[in-house]
Amino acid sequence: MKKLILIAAIAGIGVGAWLGYDTIFATGENDDPPQGVSESGTGSTPAENRPEQRNLQQVRVRTIAAEPMQEEIILQGRTMAQRTVTITAQVSGTVVAVEADRGETVDGDQIIIRLSSDDREARAEEARALVRQRQAEFDAAQTLNQRGVRSSTDVTQAEAALQGARAAVSAAELALDRMIVRAPFGGILDSRRAELGAFIDAGEEVAVIIDLDPLRIRGQVSERNLGDIRTGDTGQVRLVGGDQVEGQVTYIGATADERTRTFPVELEVPNPDNEIIENLTAEIRLPLAETSAHRIEASLLSLSDDGVIGVKSVDNDGTVVFNPIEILGDSDGAVWVSGLPETATIITVGQEFVVADERVIPVDEADIAARTTQ
Repeated sequence: MKKLILIAAIAGIGVGAWLGYDTIFATGENDDPPQGVSESGTGSTPAENRPEQRNLQQVRVRTIAAEPMQEEIILQGRTMAQRTVTITAQVSGTVVAVEADRGETVDGDQIIIRLSSDDREARAEEARALVRQRQAEFDAAQTLNQRGVRSSTDVTQAEAALQGARAAVSAAELALDRMIVRAPFGGILDSRRAELGAFIDAGEEVAVIIDLDPLRIRGQVSERNLGDIRTGDTGQVRLVGGDQVEGQVTYIGATADERTRTFPVELEVPNPDNEIIENLTAEIRLPLAETSAHRIEASLLSLSDDGVIGVKSVDNDGTVVFNPIEILGDSDGAVWVSGLPETATIITVGQEFVVADERVIPVDEADIAARTTQ
């Protein structure tokens, strides 16, 4: 982001130089000249008209004061599903019914497909009949044991046979239940491989369900800023289409990427209508401590001969000062910078034509605006 701001500033400097210095004080055909300069360019009383002042360049200036600014970390990230699961068939069978289509929102436990039961229903009924038989044998063994006709061992054997029959029923009914493939949780049916009439083997992929609510936004934070982030922090997320949403930090990785030396950070964003999809590019802004800074137009940034970015101002004597600055962030077409005095008189027009330590005639842009409205 800072690189883009710097490029914009350099482009603005070039455009300003191309337009020419004549535009600096253009106020209208019938406007009065800047304060302290006569129409003939001469004068006797104002300081600007003294012989030693006549050749000084004039610049527009504006006095600005530092303001509170919320520092923030800007991360590049992407949207991720809260969870994704691939559903596989647990038994073999032919697809006899399709209950949900791709892209459809499904509820937890909703049926997706049904497989043919084949002879599984008959096996389940056979197992239930065997349970009834074993139950009768167990009851008889208990009655005869109480009369002293059967031993306790016979009762134990009858009970074991009954428990075995009951287990067979459970297995048969489970096999029947597995012929119906259901969604394990609510979400979007992202894909469905099984089609009507297809034969599905046990273990074969049937469908993929993704849960997008809440949505996860993952970015990478540098080692330098890792200590500034806490779980529970609120962040702003701007999506590739321009939409902005708010989320909370829910995860901060403890292991750095070996190649980039950055740590994963995740935010959770409510997404009840599944409007935000997976794998969208996102810009994450996480707030830091509040600081004092100046808010100026990016076009007012200048570059020194050795490539240092800064802002030109004038002191009380009308001398140009080059102030090296650091860009802290951007907001609504302007940039927040540090490095200026608490109150500074910055050059707003003409900074391309003057250098540090040069004497100039500063003209407040508010005075020019007032003359144009008269």
